[in-house]
Amino acid sequence: TAAPLGGRPSAEGLMELCVAPRGYFTYTGSKGREYFSDATQQLLEAETLPKEQRELVEELHRRIHALCQQPGNTKFLGIGSGLQRKFGEVTMARNDPAGTVPEPESRRFMAAVRRVKEELDPDGTGLDLHDTGTDMEIFPRVMGGRPSFDKGNGVLRLDQKLGLHLSEGPNIVCGDTSSDVPMVVAILRLMCGDKMVDRWQERLRKENEAGSGEVPEEETGIPNDDSLNELDESAMERAAAQAR
Repeated sequence: TAAPLGGRPSAEGLMELCVAPRGYFTYTGSKGREYFSDATQQLLEAETLPKEQRELVEELHRRIHALCQQPGNTKFLGIGSGLQRKFGEVTMARNDPAGTVPEPESRRFMAAVRRVKEELDPDGTGLDLHDTGTDMEIFPRVMGGRPSFDKGNGVLRLDQKLGLHLSEGPNIVCGDTSSDVPMVVAILRLMCGDKMVDRWQERLRKENEAGSGEVPEEETGIPNDDSLNELDESAMERAAAQAR
């Protein structure tokens, strides 16, 4: 989950909400950047966050929490996602899907959060903010302004740390938002290879651009539906053999 894993003071999350017996599942949070180890009964990092970024995120959380204590702002702690301190990211709600907060008030609070970010990062090189319409996600920047970590990165790191052997399959990937797509792409890359996934993505891009839903193979060098189906059937046969 992108939500915090919890298990530590002032950073409650999945561990505090889950009622399943320990040992049956491996719980991960913050897009897979942290996980709970049953062997050591500790929260561990799938990928280390650089010290300067860790301190920046901690100070950001402290300042936004202080902002929420000001008159007129406490309600934002109780709607939608509230305030979440994740590993490598801070999420702050400005509304919920029902639009409980009037849009002018929501935008006022968003502007206040942006000021906090700009005070911490005046030149705009250390932090980035993504507004989902209901939540503000603030995270450390890397080259090109990309998020420093997504769920695809989480899948790859957890595969390495936990020895999941995801490349062998079969795997089930579930999600309900666009931020879950990198998990699907990461699994496909592990199982099918970068070259094949790049070809699939290129085909989808060309189909979207053409708007016709069909691009001749001889024009793109991308396999047609029949060859893709053959690949799918081959993958399914391998998975069935492994399951037996």
